Amino acid sequence: MLILKNIMNRLKWIDNIKGFGILLVVLGHIFVCTFNNTYKEYLWFDFLGSWYMEMFFFFSGFVYTYKGGSLIKFTWKSFKSLVYPCLIIFFLGNGIRELLNYWWNGETYHLESLVWFYWFCKCLFVCRIILYIMIRIHTKTNYKLLNEVNQAIILTVILVVLSKYGIEIPCRVKGEFIFYALGYGFRRYGIYLRYGHNSKVLCFSIIGILVGISFRYNILSDLSLPNIITNNLIALPMMVVIYHVFSKYVDKLNILTKWGGQSLLIYLIHIEILNFIVLLNATFWNFQIQHAIVVLLGTFLLTWLSFSISTNIQQHRLSRKFFLLKV
Repeated sequence: MLILKNIMNRLKWIDNIKGFGILLVVLGHIFVCTFNNTYKEYLWFDFLGSWYMEMFFFFSGFVYTYKGGSLIKFTWKSFKSLVYPCLIIFFLGNGIRELLNYWWNGETYHLESLVWFYWFCKCLFVCRIILYIMIRIHTKTNYKLLNEVNQAIILTVILVVLSKYGIEIPCRVKGEFIFYALGYGFRRYGIYLRYGHNSKVLCFSIIGILVGISFRYNILSDLSLPNIITNNLIALPMMVVIYHVFSKYVDKLNILTKWGGQSLLIYLIHIEILNFIVLLNATFWNFQIQHAIVVLLGTFLLTWLSFSISTNIQQHRLSRKFFLLKV
């Protein structure tokens, strides 16, 4: 019973983190649409952007469980749970929106949108496959230096070097996979048990965040570092702070738990709703509202609406089968 209780508590705080994360994702998308190209001028938003997607990958890796078996079966299972729902919602939402766009505005279909849709799901899918392969390599060789985290660091260095020569793996795998692997290693090797609630580690993490901020915004030094370095300087210690706060203190925010439990569908649905609102505004209203209160209110409303639609999908047997969702 004690083990079961610990597992349930762990899942609850992870869902709270995911719920907090999806709220930030919706906020980011609304902020970008509302402020157009001026959003980068807002330092607080740039600061959030340096770590909130990394948080998703880190804690997705934290709950990653390796069960062995066939790589092909694992790939197909991951495809059904991550990519297939994206394809369905994308083609339904984008198809309806583009038909209306052609009807209202006479514009042609945006083919470029087919190439870059829902990068997060595709990136997570690729990360799952790569980590699966790395775990198998480590399991078969049983060589400590070839553990998953070391392999991930080596791969990331290789990808960064290749990017200097114009060779890129799509879907932002270069920057996000390392967090996915670190999250897995954080749990797999018991680091969270030994250091997760250590006050000294927490203090050093906060100092690390402040150092990263100082370099990113040239507060204490004129030394300009690439974004990928300053992102990591902020994001890595931020993962420790988030784990400490949510696993130790935040356990009663039921609304975040509910949103976190359906974060994937909320992510997919809110994008289509937001794109449809943008189309309506561009066609009929042309409102230009740049106010923080409007953005925050819109964030909560859009998250709630996406959650409500997601809940309805989950509750109907036919829609669950259509989206290949687990009961």
